[in-house]
Amino acid sequence: MIYFIATAQAFAQENVAKHNYSYGAEIFTGYIIKHHDVIGHLVQGHPSGVRLNFNRNSYGAEAWEQYYGYPTLVASLSYFDLKNDDVLGKIIAANIGYGFHLNNYAESKNDFQAYLGIGVAYLTNPYQKENNNKNTLISSHFPMNVDIRLGYYRQISSRINLGLALEFSHFSNGSSS
Repeated sequence: MIYFIATAQAFAQENVAKHNYSYGAEIFTGYIIKHHDVIGHLVQGHPSGVRLNFNRNSYGAEAWEQYYGYPTLVASLSYFDLKNDDVLGKIIAANIGYGFHLNNYAESKNDFQAYLGIGVAYLTNPYQKENNNKNTLISSHFPMNVDIRLGYYRQISSRINLGLALEFSHFSNGSSS
């Protein structure tokens, strides 16, 4: 899915910063990739949604944080409208992962970031032999979720960042039901 992202940040107050915390909100739209011929009938529009993030920024308190460029721990809650309510339904996903900064964003207002996260989701209308045999995409109410994202974020004030990202979100139950 391709996402257009807008984030806002608020910072916790501490005398000696080991971490600071921020929150964000994202809106997105995208595509369902037709990776098998048998799912072509499921794609009826461009999925869209919203995501709320809670971020913990690192400042090198641990050696690995310094080594990996002070990554940001991100916990998120997402809502996806798959644009096919009768067969696919909606998805609510909880995800946790790390955003790795690809440049020295502390000295710049520009942040190029790679994100990798995993989580679990709730699908409102999975495959059911009797009631929903057309949903050949996901066969469980609780699929796993993997998110991979490359993004650009620009600081426009001391508390607000705006960004644009390309993200791949995958929901799968590994063909188990």
